[in-house]
Amino acid sequence: MTDAEACTRDAALMSRLGINNIYVDSIDPTANHDDCFSIFNSVGIYVTVILSGNASLLTEGVDGIYTTERLMELFRRVDAIKDYDNLLGIDVGLLPLFQNIEDGRFADLQNIFRVSFKTCTERLSLTLSWQAFIRDIKEYVHYNSPRPLLVGASIARWIRSEENVTMTPLFDHMSCVIPDEQTPSSADFVGFYELEYFAEQTPSERMKNFTALATQIDNSTVPTWFSAYGTAVGERDGVLTMQITNETLQETDMLYNLNSSLLVPFGPLSGGNRVQW
Repeated sequence: MTDAEACTRDAALMSRLGINNIYVDSIDPTANHDDCFSIFNSVGIYVTVILSGNASLLTEGVDGIYTTERLMELFRRVDAIKDYDNLLGIDVGLLPLFQNIEDGRFADLQNIFRVSFKTCTERLSLTLSWQAFIRDIKEYVHYNSPRPLLVGASIARWIRSEENVTMTPLFDHMSCVIPDEQTPSSADFVGFYELEYFAEQTPSERMKNFTALATQIDNSTVPTWFSAYGTAVGERDGVLTMQITNETLQETDMLYNLNSSLLVPFGPLSGGNRVQW
């Protein structure tokens, strides 16, 4: 979001395609983003920014997620974007990025999705960190931003096993409101980072996957969307590599058609963002 020439080119093409929001996963708090935000604003395109970048806050492991240094860095990124009129929302980051968790932690993290939370106050240390970031960024926005901003988080849906893991407990936990909280720690929106690695599905399999998610979050009280969607496949010299092509982005037709049962008003989702441009 610092190259005005590239932003002009991309904004013109995106506008012709009817795109109205982009997800940005890299913001340099020391750079000036005025030109690019203004260019996208001129063609009616909103911007959502992932504060933690394209990596999860869990990259360094579960312990020590919530630190003063990390929080101050997120505040600096908020300062770099908070004044733009077309900033749609602030995404705290991905929860959790399973592939970056060492094997000893993975089993523990999987258990998050099998816990039935009886009340919003039954916190796990992992979700406590995310909700602490959401709470503190909301408070920072309240005192430093010229207008209210949505603050939410994304849940990464790729997993190592073939097991169908439900999103319902974690989703409900992230979006539930605790009465009498001075600054709400609940997410104003929840996104899903919907990537399938090296496992291209048939259209019927993909629709089944989408429908299962829509059913799990059907009673959502906050906006939901795909922070990113796509299928990454590829092999070079016998080594699997990440490669995303138009053919693997079959989800676009499933989401954006007149008969879609996934999108508002017929379903819980508000839309989605292609994983690459």
